[in-house]
Amino acid sequence: MKCFECDSLADYEHHVVPRIKGGTKTVPLCGSCHSKVHGSKNLLSISSLTKQALAEKMRRGERVGAIPYGFDLAGDQKTLIKNAREQDIIKAMVLARLSNFSLQRIARWLTAAGIPTKTGKNKKWGHQVISKILEREAWDLKMPTGTVRDYEYFSQFRKQIADMGIKIMI
Repeated sequence: MKCFECDSLADYEHHVVPRIKGGTKTVPLCGSCHSKVHGSKNLLSISSLTKQALAEKMRRGERVGAIPYGFDLAGDQKTLIKNAREQDIIKAMVLARLSNFSLQRIARWLTAAGIPTKTGKNKKWGHQVISKILEREAWDLKMPTGTVRDYEYFSQFRKQIADMGIKIMI
């Protein structure tokens, strides 16, 4: 097949409208012409299109990369659904962190409590993993009005954690 633009031998079937934008039709392009379309200074750069596609998947609640702690993959193998037990562990992590536990102390506590990591391969939690989980969850935290040290709020939160059968002191 010939290149749509220069009549050389075509190497690619190029989507005229990017798939992320709903395009379905293609035209044959040679490598040289295809690279002109997807040049680094172009809005159609592969990097730009990939970022747009990943953002769209996240917006739809679909998995992008590894399945994060606190979630499982739904039956459709695309959508993330909350894992209730892991969500409870995250709540406990948040409480521990807001109670001035260091990331290392939270990691030691999870390891000592025998709480498995997401993959279950590591028996030992690392503080970097705890940090990433807490950063990811920060947007979803319902912080009390007033000071972070609001005694009544944290007493209630501690009771909820205790009711889950989770001990946070090590």
